[in-house]
Amino acid sequence: MRSFVDSTTPHRGTKKLLAVDPQQKNAYYSLGVIDWKKWHPVWLRAREQFGMKPGDSGPLPNASARRELAKRYGLLIRERADLRDSLQEYRGDIALADQWVEKAIETMRAKARAETRSRALRVPVMSPVRRIEPAYPPLAKQARIQGTVRFTAIIDKDGQVQDLQLISGHPLLVNSARDAVSQWEYRPMLLNGEPIEVIAQVKVDFTLGLTVLQ
Repeated sequence: MRSFVDSTTPHRGTKKLLAVDPQQKNAYYSLGVIDWKKWHPVWLRAREQFGMKPGDSGPLPNASARRELAKRYGLLIRERADLRDSLQEYRGDIALADQWVEKAIETMRAKARAETRSRALRVPVMSPVRRIEPAYPPLAKQARIQGTVRFTAIIDKDGQVQDLQLISGHPLLVNSARDAVSQWEYRPMLLNGEPIEVIAQVKVDFTLGLTVLQ
């Protein structure tokens, strides 16, 4: 197994930035990119050396090669999987990496929703043309909890509820209100004859014996 240059030392500028601000997300992203760029060609050569294609499942079949690479590289989770000693550990790292990918995707979706909220027209309370009455949660009923759950809702061009941001409400009432409101439908809002996305306030009042929707 050929030897490799150590890639665990981060770029000096990035390291200084993290020393000043440990919460700097872009710096951590940069470190990941640096590690990956140094690791990827080495990983491809190692796989080729042991007769593996890039798409083949790991881990690497040679234990000494795994140890050397693991010792020299600060790796991302998915890349680390190939250096595990068992198929179970390999699959565990792949699954964990997939979970982080999903979290990253959800973060991007959240940013997109925030951008949509910043552009969307804000309107007073709108009346849905189709509403689902929320069930009164049994625990809330037993505890005789009443109150109002308030959301900020993004209503898309088709009148569908695309995003709900909780403003206030008792924790025992929130999920029931959210499940119902997410199914409501609205008449599309028009601007110059064209349907547009809007932001509206939605509230659900829970009172024992009666649930009021607005």
